[in-house]
Amino acid sequence: MEPTPESAQRITISGPTGNVAIGSSHFIQSAGGIGDQQSDIAALLRFTQAAAPALPQLGLAPAQVQAASVIAAEIDQLAQASAPDHPKMRALGLTLRSIVETAASSALAAGLTSLWAG
Repeated sequence: MEPTPESAQRITISGPTGNVAIGSSHFIQSAGGIGDQQSDIAALLRFTQAAAPALPQLGLAPAQVQAASVIAAEIDQLAQASAPDHPKMRALGLTLRSIVETAASSALAAGLTSLWAG
C-alpha cells in the first residue's frame, strides 16, 4: 500500500548518520567507533594480565575465580592467533570485567577496572 500524503511523515536527519529503520520492530542498533582495535586489544591484555593473578585476592567466590581464570586464559590464547577474533575477545573481556566489578568495592578491583574501559 502506497503512503498517501496524509499518512506520509517527513524525517530530517542532520549530521553523520548510519542506518535508518522505518516500519520495523525489534530493531536494535548500537553505535560506537571501531577505533584502533590493536590499541583496544593491548589495553584488554594489560587488564587481563593484571586481573588474572589478582583474582584470588578480590574476595570472589571460588567458582567466580575459576570462571574468570578460564576467561583470562582464553583471551590470552586468542591474542596469540595470527588473526585474533576481536569481537570474541571483547565479549570475553566484558565478561571478565563484569566478574571483577562484582568485587569493585575493593581498591584493587577499582584499579584493575581502570585499565580497560570495555
